[in-house]
Amino acid sequence: MKMFNRVTAALLGAIVSATIISPTVFAAEDEAPVQILITNVDVWDGTSDKLSLKTDVLIEGDKIKKVGKGIKADGANVIDGKGYTVTPGLMDMHQHLTLNGGTAAGNEWDAFVQGAHASRGAEYLLKQGFTTIRDIAGNTIGLKRAINAGVLPGPRIYSAGPAIGPTGGHSDWNSPNAGPGAVDYQMKVQNSHVVDGRA
Repeated sequence: MKMFNRVTAALLGAIVSATIISPTVFAAEDEAPVQILITNVDVWDGTSDKLSLKTDVLIEGDKIKKVGKGIKADGANVIDGKGYTVTPGLMDMHQHLTLNGGTAAGNEWDAFVQGAHASRGAEYLLKQGFTTIRDIAGNTIGLKRAINAGVLPGPRIYSAGPAIGPTGGHSDWNSPNAGPGAVDYQMKVQNSHVVDGRA
């Protein structure tokens, strides 16, 4: 069965970028929402074991309004899907957007470069078809707000916030020679927290 092809994610990413994420899609209150009609695509709904062949997808504002054959929408921007496959947005439940290169690289770059890496990573994920992610062990609250406001491209982010653990544990990225209670850069920018409690 031809379930996926090499441009599925790219097509989905382009659709999402042009509709859900872009602030230009949201028309003023006294205007009709922008419509985009994608024609001639095979659609997989995420649950069926078959594709809906040669189907149209109508997007209105930030919602998929209708999926079917021969959809008519006057004034809609029309995209010819050229027979490619459209799927629901993908979800990634384990991301570390601010830790590009892992925890060791976290102390190599300052928060500005980490933010640039995180923004670029979020855009890459969206273009690959990921419309929702869970980000853990990092301070991505600001990036989440910027994406939600349409300032930056990216998927919906459910941010778990900084990593939390004891001294010497998974979230302690300090120097091996650091003394008890030392605060490293990653703690200052809220990518991690070292929290020691009583047993």
